[in-house]
Amino acid sequence: MKLAILSDLHANRQATEAVWEHAQQQGCERTILLGDYVDYGADPAWVLDFVQQRVREGAIALKGNHDDAIRHEGSHNMGDHVQASLVWTRQQLSAAHVAFIESLPLVAELEDCQFAHANLHAPSQWAYLDGRMEAVRSMQVSAHPFVFCGHMHQP
Repeated sequence: MKLAILSDLHANRQATEAVWEHAQQQGCERTILLGDYVDYGADPAWVLDFVQQRVREGAIALKGNHDDAIRHEGSHNMGDHVQASLVWTRQQLSAAHVAFIESLPLVAELEDCQFAHANLHAPSQWAYLDGRMEAVRSMQVSAHPFVFCGHMHQP
């Protein structure tokens, strides 16, 4: 099965549309969304509507730290520039968007794969996988041979 794994969309409608079009052209059969749908970009409601539509079509969607920060103000160790962006983002979202975000799990499984936004060894702490040792920690807690995490903002 060919998977489309999307992460860190960060309210960027144009990038989301481009990546989705590419995934469709590649014949992806299943979609996994690894979180961080909101913040930074100008279209958080549009991106959440996109994610909700993918979930209705059978996609798996996980919660990211920026998504979690929508409801848990001040509980994330993010800089002032991020806090300002989150304030604006909260104003753009409906109660239904917030409820959808709150309903999202931190980890998921599909066949021989396991998914998380940040890591599998402590998914609610949102620690980055900054190197091989952190990646190995996530592999050690998984019963699956393949682990996918977002959150990195780089390949």
